[in-house]
Amino acid sequence: MTPERYFGVTTGSSTDTSVIECTQLLSAPRRITQNDSFGIPNTEADDIDYLPKYDVSRKLEDFVINSTPRQLIKPKLFTTPICSVSAVSSAVQHKSHKPPLAKKTDSKSEMINSVILVLTEGRGSAQGEIGLAAIDLKRPVLILCQISDTQTYMNTINKINILNPAEILVPNTFMDQIQGTLLYNTIKSQFPLSAILTASRKHFSENEGKIYLRNSIIPECTSTLEQVLPKFYAVSAAAALLKHIEFNHNVIFSSNTLQIEYEGVEKSMFVDANTASRLELVLNSSLNTKNTLFDVLNQCATIGGQRRLRSSILQPSSDILLIHNRQEAVEEILSSPEQNFVLLRNVIQKFTDVEQLYWLCTKVSKNTQQQSKLQGNYTLLLKTTLEALPALVDILESFKSEYISSIRKTLSNSGYSKMLEIIEITINKESTRSKGFSQSQFQRCFAIKSNLNPLLDVARTIYSELIEEFHDKVKTIGEQLETEHLFAQNSCKRGFHVQVELKNIKNFNVKHPPSICKNVECVKNIVKFTTEDLLVLNIRITQALNEVEILTNAILNEMLKELRKYISCIYDLCNGIADLDLIFSFAQYSMHSGSTKPKFGQYMDIKSSRHPILDIINSVVPVDNDIFASTDKNLNIITGPNMGGKSIYIRQVALLQIIAQIGCFVPATFAQFRICDRLFTRIGFGDSIESNASTWVLEIKELNGILPSLTKHSLVIIDELCRATSCEEGSSLAWAICEHIMQSCAFIFFATHSILITKLQDLYCNVLNYHMEALPSKDSESRLTYTYKLCPGVTNIDDYGLTLARDVKMPEHLIENAIEIEKCLRQTRVALPDNPSNEADMILDNCIQKLLKMKDTECLSISNIQSVVLDMMNKLKENRRKNIDPLVEGIDSDDEI
Repeated sequence: MTPERYFGVTTGSSTDTSVIECTQLLSAPRRITQNDSFGIPNTEADDIDYLPKYDVSRKLEDFVINSTPRQLIKPKLFTTPICSVSAVSSAVQHKSHKPPLAKKTDSKSEMINSVILVLTEGRGSAQGEIGLAAIDLKRPVLILCQISDTQTYMNTINKINILNPAEILVPNTFMDQIQGTLLYNTIKSQFPLSAILTASRKHFSENEGKIYLRNSIIPECTSTLEQVLPKFYAVSAAAALLKHIEFNHNVIFSSNTLQIEYEGVEKSMFVDANTASRLELVLNSSLNTKNTLFDVLNQCATIGGQRRLRSSILQPSSDILLIHNRQEAVEEILSSPEQNFVLLRNVIQKFTDVEQLYWLCTKVSKNTQQQSKLQGNYTLLLKTTLEALPALVDILESFKSEYISSIRKTLSNSGYSKMLEIIEITINKESTRSKGFSQSQFQRCFAIKSNLNPLLDVARTIYSELIEEFHDKVKTIGEQLETEHLFAQNSCKRGFHVQVELKNIKNFNVKHPPSICKNVECVKNIVKFTTEDLLVLNIRITQALNEVEILTNAILNEMLKELRKYISCIYDLCNGIADLDLIFSFAQYSMHSGSTKPKFGQYMDIKSSRHPILDIINSVVPVDNDIFASTDKNLNIITGPNMGGKSIYIRQVALLQIIAQIGCFVPATFAQFRICDRLFTRIGFGDSIESNASTWVLEIKELNGILPSLTKHSLVIIDELCRATSCEEGSSLAWAICEHIMQSCAFIFFATHSILITKLQDLYCNVLNYHMEALPSKDSESRLTYTYKLCPGVTNIDDYGLTLARDVKMPEHLIENAIEIEKCLRQTRVALPDNPSNEADMILDNCIQKLLKMKDTECLSISNIQSVVLDMMNKLKENRRKNIDPLVEGIDSDDEI
């Protein structure tokens, strides 16, 4: 009888998951060989060492990682507390206890934070030169970066925020000072959920880093390596990183299996960590992803796609070619027949676990049971993925956009067919990767073809006979209990046991079961139990299965040696699927009504735009508004009552800019953007107890960091500038700051309650005043109705703060008293001038703006020029008549004008 009989009915309840073992310390001094990985000691020295030579026992304590007194990240991958130096000496003498294996969630759950980042900084004249090295333990791509940063470390903090590390390792010299270096304290304050660790400075060795890199990377990354090797601080950080994950996470990658990427800050929009937090790009105020821009755009089926989306949002591209290619791909998917759209969605779903194939970049000890199971599972996953790949390539053939064509070309590599040929020599054609403990165990057990190893064939025969005997005993137990509905089951927790529905067995008392039943458990009317005979048989089955898996693993090791020749194809496959998943996610978001493909030019002009987050999470359609800014009209001042929508509007401007620059469609009827290189925000109202800084101090510090970094292509979002001090001082400083930044050609959107700031329009032609409309309520003139509509000009609503206080049921006598006081204050206030002094200049400026816009839209013609100029002349005449002295008005003529 074949084993399929026993495994084809039901599957176990445990989900087959990827497991990565992470320990804090080495259990004992040992020789590190190429076969070591995931904490598995290997005493065999059949491989040539490619690591730098050093005495592990002598240097282990030297490299111990000491935790600073900080909150560690919420346990997802790293669940063991960091040990102190004293603990290490004890651990070296006595074998340390390995923590439980951390489970990997399925692809649709939240991404697990498993990124390790190492950072170092130059000293003396090289201070500010930052080297970064990072790697995700589930994605063996080594990311290196070297940044020449400013004293505020804005670029470094931004890069760390994008990488989202669980651990940050720095040299112990960062703590030579009593309070730590400026960079250390900046990282500590910006990333409270990341564990900050220290290591000896000597482990940041350029020479050892070069040795690691030359022996670890895949041949296809040789050109990137040549670019990286001159980067002293990046290479030094890489040496400490690879040594850290070796000693403290017990992860070693096989030779020539590691991909390397060098990431700079070029061709991307700079979004600092504070801006990302305030705009709720990837995390909300509760530190989860719900109702964030990431949540709204995230329709990704793979972890790789989600990672691409997150990094794109935090670092939008400023490469116009990449943006256009993504837009073209999104547009092509949206315009494709519905059948192709559904087929593409269904095929992408088959690649949800593709990133788990990165696990094959490591070597596994031949006698390690748990790791051999993973090796069998992922080998079958590779086979299943390669078999599904031709169907995806065929579907992509109908798409002609450059972005999708490049993905299809990558996935059409002949290396994939060669890998499948190697697999089919060893693996049965019917074998596939299955989820569920029982099914995955069966697939691993009978994956290898017969007649390849006689011992394996014998072991599987014994295993099948024991399974047959188990079912015969279950049948006998059913006769004793007078039921025909007993089923043999297999699970990770209980092993082989018996299962039956309570309704199908008579006179069975769970609390007082028959004497032959052992380990009785009842879950939702399902009774699980075993007997003494079955327990003994289960042990024999487990022993036979272990023998099968050991022999299977030996064959798989030989096969993987051949497959690793094409390991670069695995990287290309994962990257191609991630890029495709990202574009398809953009297409699904862009299917919403009213989304449009944005254009790019020299100004920002958006018609009927909607807030991208409110547009999705609200049950009603949000009010749409227009957005405009140009180099000649670059300061937008927005006034209006509290709760009128000013803050939402200026946040909407920033979010739409980000969406446009990642290559997605935006919720509007028409949209044109200018490529933005830096996004700055001054939003929020709070203080810092830790740094003994008031709200005003924090506000000024942030502004002081923005001003020197401002460029002519920046986008600045400011909400209530200088409101944390007295009205007179705050308004005067806000006026001076606005005068300064609006001359940089940056686009500025400024929400304020200060009417004084709106007078800037009377002096400067590049200032536009808008207000959020609010109307007196029909029920009561003392209440307001908010339309959330942006209108030109300054708000004409008075006492809206007192009106809102009445709306929230503040005691009426306090409201009345406040109204009387406000009247007295208004009578003593010096009236601000109402007559514009630059009206003629503004008329000329508006004429020029119209002509430039006609040029951009290719509507410039002789007749249009004549019409615009004639309109300008008429307005100038009218302005002169309005301002001229009546006594001399008759002297002037139209010709003189």
